[in-house]
Amino acid sequence: AIRRCQRGYMDNLHKLHPFLDQNDLDRKIDLFIKAYCQGQGANNGDMPRGAKRKRSCEALQGAGCDVGAPSTFRSEPGSIEKSIDSAVILLVLALGSICNVRLKPVPGPVMDHIVDFRKEQIPGPSTRNAKSPSDSDSVVPSGGSFYSAKNNSFASPTMGESRKSAPAGYSDDRNLRNLEVIPGLAFYAYATQILGTLQGANGLLHVQAALLAGLYAGQLAHPFQSHGWITQAARACQVLVRQKRYEKMRDGPMKDLYDFAYWTCLQLESDILAELDLPASGISRSEARISLPKGRFTLSLPNEISAPSTMMMFFYSAQIHLRK
Repeated sequence: AIRRCQRGYMDNLHKLHPFLDQNDLDRKIDLFIKAYCQGQGANNGDMPRGAKRKRSCEALQGAGCDVGAPSTFRSEPGSIEKSIDSAVILLVLALGSICNVRLKPVPGPVMDHIVDFRKEQIPGPSTRNAKSPSDSDSVVPSGGSFYSAKNNSFASPTMGESRKSAPAGYSDDRNLRNLEVIPGLAFYAYATQILGTLQGANGLLHVQAALLAGLYAGQLAHPFQSHGWITQAARACQVLVRQKRYEKMRDGPMKDLYDFAYWTCLQLESDILAELDLPASGISRSEARISLPKGRFTLSLPNEISAPSTMMMFFYSAQIHLRK
């Protein structure tokens, strides 16, 4: 399952945004599998439900890995270490999971009542002669519904009701949770818990992790959440490419990764700002002095124009030039 998620990421998103070192990622995932995914399947059935891990991380068991309780830091053998390397790997697996989904559209959250928002009426502006909240009983109907007494599509479920519906393609299971339905969400949830303890860090891996988190949120059609992660990546990236530090760097794998991180931040932020009126991070101010990524230090680029990796780098560079 881990290899399948890795291939899903490499075959889909890495082709568009190759800001990770391919060889380094392969090496880290090999170590990840050896550390957490060897022989776990035989022991998982003997572990009492909820005895050693929280429910929010149980969905990771399906990938053959044992994730300890989120509040622990290597507190028990086999629990995933809360490090930035682990966060990057988990986010790669999350993106690979969602890329491997062949259902269209990607399954959404589990809901008590399936609502087709395309058929819902958009509320119009309030009229001047509408009753004020103080003398109107229609603002919060006595039945306890949230939206309207005439339309109970948005009605709040009672405490005794269980989830009655799931996205198409999944069995009608009253105990389904979002972590079990939305592809990669369990990986994403655990990775963002790790990133939450590393707020304010400015390393290259932190930039890459925030970019991966932003890409995953974008895949779930959460543009504001995606913008938040990309802004966080752009802030850290601006620290990385400060003029005095950047000018001293020589051509090599590290400088190439810095360049990839910068241009990916700029590209992803520009795509969102072109559609939504959101504040910019200011990363575009350094555009004139940042070199274009070459790829020959971090990617396997054969001397053939028709090779897949060569074409990938060609199109990535073309996107940067078209933006200019």
